[in-house]
Amino acid sequence: MASFDVALPRATKVLPKVAIRLAARQQDAAALDENAKHRCAFARHRRADTRRQRQQQHCRLKAARRSRKLRDAWEWYCMRCEGRRLSIQSHNETKFQESSERLLTFEQQRQARVSQVNEQQRLAFESAQAQKLHQQELVAEQRRRKVYRLQHHKAVAQRRAAYQRQREMEIIALVRQKLASLKLKQCLSGWATLVQKTHPKQPAAWQHAENHNPVHVHSAADCGSPGDSQHGPASQAALTALKVKSGRLSRIDSAKQTILGAARRN
Repeated sequence: MASFDVALPRATKVLPKVAIRLAARQQDAAALDENAKHRCAFARHRRADTRRQRQQQHCRLKAARRSRKLRDAWEWYCMRCEGRRLSIQSHNETKFQESSERLLTFEQQRQARVSQVNEQQRLAFESAQAQKLHQQELVAEQRRRKVYRLQHHKAVAQRRAAYQRQREMEIIALVRQKLASLKLKQCLSGWATLVQKTHPKQPAAWQHAENHNPVHVHSAADCGSPGDSQHGPASQAALTALKVKSGRLSRIDSAKQTILGAARRN
């Protein structure tokens, strides 16, 4: 305890009773301060002891976790550790459930996105394939039409050429027939004139040439009549005249063929 011998202030001019009261109050305050210090120290030490004990109790959890023998010995745990463990476990379970739900939701969303993308890709591929097949069908149809058109034009050209050749052959045959008939008439008229002048009493060659094929009759020697060799120079002159006329007719025929060939080319 503090002593009560407290010196009075020097510069104070107070009554003795007031000074005594002031000294008593100061002594009481000093005593209270000392007691407060002791109480604070005790409380501080007690709090330290309590903290140390709690720390030791909490350290048992770490020791049990570190030790193989005490890993599952929950009786060594204090209630606070048990409550904390339970709260942590429930918190972890809640977090795990939430994370599982989030993962499930994320997986479902991912699967939905993947399925949507796959569906879009499938539709795009199918549309591309359909467009490609349609394009191939169009190309094949155009090719078939082109081939058919070429074949049709070729057939038409062939028919036209055949018809043109047939018409040309008919015209040539008609011209040859006309020329042959004209040639025969000229030959027969000239021959008859010569025969009548030279041998008026023997018209057998005229009758034989008139009855013969007009295409193959060119002279009296070709007819093979029995009295031709007996006519002499008159028959030779008639044969020469026929040859000259036949040469002219052949030149006319060749000119006609040239004209027809030029018309065909044009």
